[in-house]
Order: sequence, then C-alpha cells, then structure tokens
Amino acid sequence: MRIALISFTLNGGRTCKLIAEKLSLMGEMCLAYGMKDWASDMGLIPMEKSLGKWTKEAFENNDAIIFIGATGIAVRAIAPNLKSKDQDPAIIAIDETGQYVISLLSGHLGGANKLASVIAEAMDAIPVITTATDINKQFAVDVWAKSQNLHLVNLKAAKQVSADILKGKMVYLYYDGHIEGNTPQGIQRIDAVTLKEKIHEGETCIVITEKVLESLKGRDKFLLQLVPQNISVGMGCKKDISYKAVLELFEKALAETHVRLESIQNLASIDLKKSEKSLIKLAEKFHIPFITFSGEELMNVQGEFTPSSFVRSITGVENVCERAAVASAPDSTLLLRKQSLNGVTVAIARKDITLSFVENY
Repeated sequence: MRIALISFTLNGGRTCKLIAEKLSLMGEMCLAYGMKDWASDMGLIPMEKSLGKWTKEAFENNDAIIFIGATGIAVRAIAPNLKSKDQDPAIIAIDETGQYVISLLSGHLGGANKLASVIAEAMDAIPVITTATDINKQFAVDVWAKSQNLHLVNLKAAKQVSADILKGKMVYLYYDGHIEGNTPQGIQRIDAVTLKEKIHEGETCIVITEKVLESLKGRDKFLLQLVPQNISVGMGCKKDISYKAVLELFEKALAETHVRLESIQNLASIDLKKSEKSLIKLAEKFHIPFITFSGEELMNVQGEFTPSSFVRSITGVENVCERAAVASAPDSTLLLRKQSLNGVTVAIARKDITLSFVENY
C-alpha cells in the first residue's frame, strides 16, 4: 500500500514519523511530510508546495493519505479532489498526539477502516469508525468483495445490500462455486431457480459470476453483481499485426462467451510475442497484465488442444492461444477454443474460484 502522511506541528511531526516507521515495518510504502522549517531535523520530507497541490498529487499517487492534525484541515484539503467511493484513496485523520485514529473516507473499498484499526493497535490509540455495518458488526459486502478480489459492478446495489442487512431483511446470494466458512447473518445462499424467483419478487440479490447479466437491466438497484477474476485470454498473431485486428477478435471472443471484461485476470501468449505492439497495446488499454511463456512451458501444459502444423513451423508449438490461456490459469478449462480472424487467434480459459467467509466482515 502506498501511503502519504503529512503533519503540521512539531508534535504532529513526531507522531507522523512514528506512524510512518511502524507502517514501514509492516511492509507499507510510506512518504512522511512536515513543514519545511523543521521537517528535515525530524527526518521528514519538507513541504515545498501548497497543501492543496500536495493533496491533489497525493490523491493521484497513493492508496491512502494520513493527515496528522485537525480533521477540518483534512476535510478542506480533500474536498476538491473527491470523485467516488470506488476511486478515492483511504483518508485518515489523526490528532497530533496520536490518541484518535479517524477513518474519514473510503472506509470499505479504500481500506480506511482497516488501516485505521491497524494504526490504532500499533499506537495504542482509539480507532474512530463510523460506517453502519462496522459499528453494528454486520456483513459488509464491499469489504468482503475486496478481500475476495471480486469486482463490484454497481455500487448502488451494494448500498441496498447493506441497507437491507441493517434493517434485518434477508439478502439472497447465488454462486455456483464453493464458498468456505459459515454464511454471514443476513445472507442466504440460493440456487439458480430460486434466484429467478427472488428477482421476480423484487428481493435484493447478490450474483457472483463472470457473465454479462441481461437481468441487470432495470434491476441495478436490487441486483448486485460481483465479478471474480477467473478468466484468462490466450492470443497469437502474425508479426506486426494491426491493433485493429487484435481488438476486433478480442471483443468478438468476449461477446461470444458473454464474459465481462472485469473478469479477465491476464492476457497470455508465447514469448516470441512479448514485444508485439498490438498485444501490448490491448493489455494496456484494458489494464490487463500481459504475460508470455516459452514454447517449452506451453508444450508442458496438459490437455487436448487444436493443432496447427503452420503454427508449429513458426513457433515450435502446435497451438499458442489455447495453451497460453490454460497455462496462465492453472487448473482452468477452455471456455472458448481457438478462434481465428485476419491473422489473429484467440482462446479463453475459465478457472473455478473458491471464495471464503472464514474472516469476519
């Protein structure tokens, strides 16, 4: 976690340095600032710009920002930079003596509540958490989703889930995979048939799937989709192929399989393509990691794959896209076998994901 800390007084500077040291020992990446007339003497980075400019840059470059000082300073500093709860960093305010650690913004998705609790424990301070699900010790779907690497499709529905749980109303969850641990209070797991019934009845439901849900249309307030990262896309192509050709087949494959973009954990190919500009551009456009395997690694992948003597003559492997898709997601199976178009090939593999309710949320 990248964390920026800022302090405004000498006492605050001492607290700032201590917190930064403790968080660094936990493996966090911390940059701690103080006022320029005394910061260097305390081992802090001197503030050379206005607080407004510093905060704007901190928003862009950090996962969390910690203000050591009055809460009002933090509120005024962050206000012009706020976007949405799924984009804003965690914001924490701590008094200069380190007695109170206040989770101010992005408590769940940004991780401010958890970070505030960690700091409070390390400093023997009092954490101040105000989100309703936390103080009532109820299941927080956004916190759980983040812990399980599930993407929230619609934040409006996540709010509805929390609201129903707090009111004591049952929320129904559908997932065709395995979930370890006991189902939290307020959540009831259901099968696909019951899911359709509950949606028709207007009940609030959680659906965990990588598929595009047509049933979400007009139901975005009561139907929360969580998307697991369980899809791997394997691609091959002619040398110096156009980006347009790569993008066209990629989008066609997603449309055929009805797979959401957020479910893709990586784009994979053979190492001969590690510098292929069109594949790199595709991965960068959709923020997907691009990984490659040697021919030997691909040949060691177990399974039945569509052979091509031409591909073997060029790469030494009879199939690149299918083997790469499976290689990048061990224990996966092919959801879409090799498709070809304009000098590009694609295959999609899917992996079963085990989720967990073991921790308390």
